[in-house]
Amino acid sequence: MANPIVPIVSSLLISTVLTGCSTFSSSDSACMKTSLVTSLSKMPLSRAIRGDARTMTLSDFKAGCGGSSNQLPGGSDDIGINVTFMVPAAKHPRHRVNKVTFPLFVALVDKNENVIDRRDESVDIKISDKSLNFAHKIIYTPPKEVAVDSENHRILVGFNESKPPIVSSSEGVKKIAPQKPRKKRIKRVGYLS
Repeated sequence: MANPIVPIVSSLLISTVLTGCSTFSSSDSACMKTSLVTSLSKMPLSRAIRGDARTMTLSDFKAGCGGSSNQLPGGSDDIGINVTFMVPAAKHPRHRVNKVTFPLFVALVDKNENVIDRRDESVDIKISDKSLNFAHKIIYTPPKEVAVDSENHRILVGFNESKPPIVSSSEGVKKIAPQKPRKKRIKRVGYLS
């Protein structure tokens, strides 16, 4: 069954890539080209934390194939994509430390910019009032019919703007026990005859 999201993501990626949007590419010689879509490399924290004017940025992008790294579970069929999240320090600290789950996508496109495969990735990052650099490795396995060194395909990575980031308080989720309804007492008033 076809994924109904692929056409939407395909049109988003094609319009983003083909309208003059630049990409930042990095990969070793054994890998297909892997690109970070620059227009999808930033996400405002205000989407998760109200009033926080900082912006999360994807940067320091690097990709490597399984043939050049023994740290990938699929071996030579995997591509490891290293990204760094950067968050500037808050100018006016007023928030508690929060964990924010950021949505990413990894999409495989052919030479005509058609999306062949797409995967969503979620990254949990602890956000504080100080500046932060957080490294994360995405492990992507292309479909079996596409070789990791294909010159006719490339991988695009960026924030998934169709999904909002999710924030979790450092205090965790508090459960509130439901209260039983109280019975009302009826006062009896006696009448004198």
